[in-house]
Amino acid sequence: MWYFFDTSAFVKRYKPEVGSEIVQGVWGEAASMVIVCAITLVETYAALYRHSRKGRLSPGELAKALDGVTADLESSRLHVLDVTSHHVARTRHLLAEHELTSHDAVILAAALDLKAFDVIFVCADVRSGLLAAAAASGLSTLNPLTPT
Repeated sequence: MWYFFDTSAFVKRYKPEVGSEIVQGVWGEAASMVIVCAITLVETYAALYRHSRKGRLSPGELAKALDGVTADLESSRLHVLDVTSHHVARTRHLLAEHELTSHDAVILAAALDLKAFDVIFVCADVRSGLLAAAAASGLSTLNPLTPT
């Protein structure tokens, strides 16, 4: 299976919280391929540092989380999809159709490039509208907060 993670789900790989067990289960599937948009990495670093500044991650936990991201980037399990001008152009339509942030529109545009591969869009942020937009755009979705 191919899984495309947005930041809200990807961060659960490195910071234990509700939904992390589902995310870890996806990573534990021997045949799974995990894909993120390059901007997701920037958002993940920002989220981890924000959690640290707010006291939700100790310095040791932050270091472990950042090392985990690095290890995953060096592994063959994680694939990073670069943002292209094609993705940027596609955001115009996505932003007209759905109430999304600019970052979420770019992430969804990148995920839609993989629609033909039956990619599963993994997102834990139902408030942003991204999960609903992905489903409305024809992607299979998985919310690690409500996996059924």
